[in-house]
Amino acid sequence: MKLVPLLLVLLLAGCGHPLVQPEPVYPSAAPFEAVVYLEQEDREGRGILRRETGGLFLTLEEPREVDGLAFAQEPGEGLVLSLGELSVQLPPDSLPASAPFRLLKECLEQAPLLPLEEQEDGSWAAQGTCSGGAFRLWVDRESGKFLRLEVSQESFLVTFENLRFSLEGEGRP
Repeated sequence: MKLVPLLLVLLLAGCGHPLVQPEPVYPSAAPFEAVVYLEQEDREGRGILRRETGGLFLTLEEPREVDGLAFAQEPGEGLVLSLGELSVQLPPDSLPASAPFRLLKECLEQAPLLPLEEQEDGSWAAQGTCSGGAFRLWVDRESGKFLRLEVSQESFLVTFENLRFSLEGEGRP
């Protein structure tokens, strides 16, 4: 009769949390949209960042002086800057290496190709190099959603909020 309680204890012990933690979800290369808060040295801004199969698009909302300024770059195309009905097309690499849109574009292109590493604080990040120097993109371990991006050599920090993946087919232009 002592065998039944022992078997019961062994069975229940196996019902707890798994000993091996699941692998973290990698940063996604899927289309997305997010509110982004940008900081670089003493400048701050807010905008909407979208990545579609047709490219990367950033529309600034703050500071007020640049509200509506938009950056767009599609694969194999030049960079388009627009404000209202005014627009200009520039060569793809015409922005300086420290320009926020260029940093965002380069880091987000590379991050899905890089391994995630656990950081000292227990968070997960992809680390790589862009024209502005070394970068780190922190992601949510379970969803792969971007949390923040830092390019320390350029004093550049981006915080992502309300990120939604897979916007294709939602009536976007």
